[in-house]
Amino acid sequence: MRSDKLSPEVRQRSGMAWVVLLLLLSIYLLTYGQTILSGDGWAMFATAESILRRGSLDMDQLLWMGLQQGTPGPDGHLYSRKGLAVPLLALPLIWLGLKIPWFGLVKAALLLNALVIAGWGALTYRLCRELGYSKDAALATSLLLGLTTPAWAYAKSFFSEPLIGLGLLGCVYFLVQFERTHRWWKPFAAGAMYGLALTAKTIYVAFLPLVIILMAMALGVKPSGGGTGGISPHRLKTQARLWGAFFAPQALAVFLILAYNYLRYGSPFTTGYLPQESFSAVWWQGILGLTVSPGKGLIWYAPVLLALPLTWASFYRRHKPLSLFIALLTLANVLLFGKWFMWHGGHSWGPRFLIPLLPLLVIPLAEGWRTSRLRKVLVGLGIAGFIIQVPGISVPFGLHQEALQAQGLPLYAPETFFNPRYSPLLRMWRFLRPENLNFAWMGGGRVDVLALLISIAWCGLMGWLLLSPLPLPSPLRGKSILLALAVLATSLLLARYDTKDVPSSLRDVLRFISQREQPGQAFINPMPEWSRYVSDAYKGHLPVYGLRDGYIDPPPETGRWLGRLIKQYEGLWLLQCPFPPELSGIERPLMAFGYRVLDRDFSGIRLALYQFPKRGLIRRDARLTFGEAISLESYAFLPEVSREGAILAELRWRALRQPDGDYQVSLLLIDGEGNVVIRKDEGPAMWTRPTSSWQPGEEIIDRHGFLVPEALSPGKYKLVVRLYNPESGKALSTESGEEAFKLGEVHILR
Repeated sequence: MRSDKLSPEVRQRSGMAWVVLLLLLSIYLLTYGQTILSGDGWAMFATAESILRRGSLDMDQLLWMGLQQGTPGPDGHLYSRKGLAVPLLALPLIWLGLKIPWFGLVKAALLLNALVIAGWGALTYRLCRELGYSKDAALATSLLLGLTTPAWAYAKSFFSEPLIGLGLLGCVYFLVQFERTHRWWKPFAAGAMYGLALTAKTIYVAFLPLVIILMAMALGVKPSGGGTGGISPHRLKTQARLWGAFFAPQALAVFLILAYNYLRYGSPFTTGYLPQESFSAVWWQGILGLTVSPGKGLIWYAPVLLALPLTWASFYRRHKPLSLFIALLTLANVLLFGKWFMWHGGHSWGPRFLIPLLPLLVIPLAEGWRTSRLRKVLVGLGIAGFIIQVPGISVPFGLHQEALQAQGLPLYAPETFFNPRYSPLLRMWRFLRPENLNFAWMGGGRVDVLALLISIAWCGLMGWLLLSPLPLPSPLRGKSILLALAVLATSLLLARYDTKDVPSSLRDVLRFISQREQPGQAFINPMPEWSRYVSDAYKGHLPVYGLRDGYIDPPPETGRWLGRLIKQYEGLWLLQCPFPPELSGIERPLMAFGYRVLDRDFSGIRLALYQFPKRGLIRRDARLTFGEAISLESYAFLPEVSREGAILAELRWRALRQPDGDYQVSLLLIDGEGNVVIRKDEGPAMWTRPTSSWQPGEEIIDRHGFLVPEALSPGKYKLVVRLYNPESGKALSTESGEEAFKLGEVHILR
């Protein structure tokens, strides 16, 4: 019978690991970001958002990004090329953001990597203890990882590298545990963790042989009391089961990857990556760039790793298989990603593709805690690393890239990585100004004092608990208390952070849409700069399409999408376009084919709703003359409307001769007692065809509509149309002398 789970030592390790996790999480919540700052992150968030809102895998809310982050599938939808792990694991957090009124969806999603990197620290502590290092050495190593390396900046990100790092670290941790316990589920857990890395980024299948070698070394350790002869059939059977347990979760990960490819691109072996996205970099530039370049070199972003030569020999003697694995994995990563066309990782702090190695690279530093001299070296390098991270966690990296481009340097030009004068480590300090700070407690440009105080208090409590000489409480009670406090503090902070950086008028618009939206509708956002706000504050479930507008004519891709959306949906909500309606490449087609049933201003932000009825319209001939110059040839309307629907009327006018002035159309809904319950006045064709512009014989299609008011009682109403002079108020009479014409009866359903 094994008793290690209940031993005081294991209890102490578990309790301290929880404290490390929650301490790092409290610090990451203090430096929490306002939004996602990378295209990769937005592509993965959009995928998760689509899954949650409507069960789709596309990223159509970012259609304006095009091939920058997505690849169209056979169905025409835009799909992210990134892995599935981040979107899947972010779903519970985004669900909380969707369901809890005072949480923002993006703010909630950003908690994922804060938890993951804090998990790095806790698992690093546990691994160091498993390897025989003291509590102080394990604690120092985990804090060096979490607070003096780029891990801190990536805790604010929505990149996949933190999850990959967790997968690598977890795989090693469970294999090290297996060497001691020989429990069958340890290889299964190790395989599951590496499967997580595979699902986050498929290229990590290239490093699977190294993991298999480490697993084989773990299997080669004989259990206590084992024989020394040949491998018995029982031993072979046991090892087969262990290998099966190791590979089973990885097989599931591969299945998920292939299924994801098939659902997006119609083939399990199509990843969506473009031909130019290849291993085509100048190899020496990539290798030196990832390791020692002033712009991206790992040793400058994590100076604590400079102590590795001082601790490696001792670590190698104590843990030879693990040291070889870490060395070979690091070498393989540098060689592979050094050849990738974008080896530098784009808009990111430090060498993004080497970030997953950080938890493993700091493990040998635990050896340094054995001597006072090495401890001083590690403390000094740790302080330097802490200071280096300050600009990386405080201001968006994009400010640095924009400044370089403003100087005339091409985006990602080699000199920006290899010339020290362009290094972010030096240049980003200049952006440390209040208006640039990327802290959630500064959302909207103001300091949220309460959020800041809550965060500082939470950090202080966890720091006191870590340094307190008092023994940790019993595991069950202690963990329950700590977790309850963590959930409370995190919830309070997310509630305070919420969506305060979203303009208040835009919040009102998004709230209005979520309250009035109906099945069969969609939502067009023509403002790319508002995409982050829509994703964070919109609580509805409609498909969102991010389309670029154009002056008069839409861009070709936008035009194709508009035709598709008009055919597919009965209603399209439209946020304010960059151009006036009659000049907007997006709104002109909507006006030409739809009914504008809402046109409302929310403190400077315009919202419109267009309806495209697919059935139910009654069409009738009229041949009715208004005045002497205008004839109503025919009309159409909806005879039955739900209380959540809209009153629609299409009028086909013909000019008998050129009208002598500009007349407006008045559409009225009248109850059984003759009271006008709704009236909408509008110029013909949504103000685009004033009657004075009509030419003799010309036919004008004129569509009108309005939403059914919430307070309107169900029942039957008369739908009436008038044509009148807005200056005098006098209506044009029909041939029979009537000043209005009844189109028909409309039944408002219960």
